Amino acid sequence: MKFFYSVLLCFVLCIGNAQVSCRTTINLSLGEDGTATLSPLDLSGSPLEPSAIYTISPNRVYTCADIGTPQIVTLTRWTMFGIFAGSCVTTVIVEDKIVRAPLTISAFSSLNVNLGFGSTRTLTPAMFLVGSPCIGCTYTVSPSAVSCADVGTVTNVLITVRDQFCQENSVFSAVNTTGGIGCSMRMSFVPFWINRSYLPGGNLPFFIELEQLTKKPNFKQVYAHFYISKEKTFDIKNSIYVGNEKLNFNQKQKKSSIQLPQQVNGGYYYLIGVLTDSPKIGIPDPNSNFNTMEFLVKSSDQALVSTATSLSSRGQQIYIDGFEGGEVRIYNINGSLLKSLQLNEGDPLNLEGINKGILIIQTIAKSGEVSTNKYLNP
Repeated sequence: MKFFYSVLLCFVLCIGNAQVSCRTTINLSLGEDGTATLSPLDLSGSPLEPSAIYTISPNRVYTCADIGTPQIVTLTRWTMFGIFAGSCVTTVIVEDKIVRAPLTISAFSSLNVNLGFGSTRTLTPAMFLVGSPCIGCTYTVSPSAVSCADVGTVTNVLITVRDQFCQENSVFSAVNTTGGIGCSMRMSFVPFWINRSYLPGGNLPFFIELEQLTKKPNFKQVYAHFYISKEKTFDIKNSIYVGNEKLNFNQKQKKSSIQLPQQVNGGYYYLIGVLTDSPKIGIPDPNSNFNTMEFLVKSSDQALVSTATSLSSRGQQIYIDGFEGGEVRIYNINGSLLKSLQLNEGDPLNLEGINKGILIIQTIAKSGEVSTNKYLNP
């Protein structure tokens, strides 16, 4: 038994004291598939001990991306009992000596790109390539987008292909950008009831405001298409189409209204609009300029009044009950601002000089709370 332990002790100590040596530098050639790996034997400067365990760090696959950058690799030896028994390092130079077929690329020499109904358009390799792309290749384009600033000019776009062997090839394509509605006009919504529209159901009234960005729009007609969604970010799958409105270039603001569908049965929603040049229903261009307006549908048939404030008549005076003081704005039924004034709590509302008819009274309290009331001025 003593003899056995003596032999075992010597075996462990002898391996532990033996020197580990590495080659200073080695060249690692890539294979046909463009990759290569290392083994302990590649790094060691002397025969490997058959009873020892050797590890490499980092132990990975090398590719053409490593060509030109020396790689420092560590070879470590362990005893069969997991005891560290020395290490050394080697500088690995990755190279590719295989003569590979040249990488080719075929693309349109010129391309017409329309901005659709937006003001920008993303450029993708698929728009330029002729034929099928090569397997395992990566394609890029630069610049990657055109905008209204490029309308009427020619942009030289560089299309580049790179394969798994790090071969590259590039061609240029001349892009002629034409402008869509997004470069000529911009639309925004004005809530009919000022701020959020509190509706018991039925119609959603609002105004469409058009801003003409160029003197001569390059299209004959323009339509606003409307969707209702629970999300502010437009998604055709989660939106309800509710109609369209033909707009007049010379009319800055247009009163409009949509019928709320039965699915809109209470809660906050978004009215989403997009400008197009056709009355036909279709999937909006992903580059379109979308416009949104938030509104609240009340599930009951309660009157269109604020829950925070209310109006009351006391003799010839009008008072805003529940108002702590702040700014008061008075609009007509068409949404035009008629008067703006500051009131303290308990002050009467002066409607002198304002014509008879339906008025929209908006209060903005000192706390920032906004309320809207409808009032018939006799």
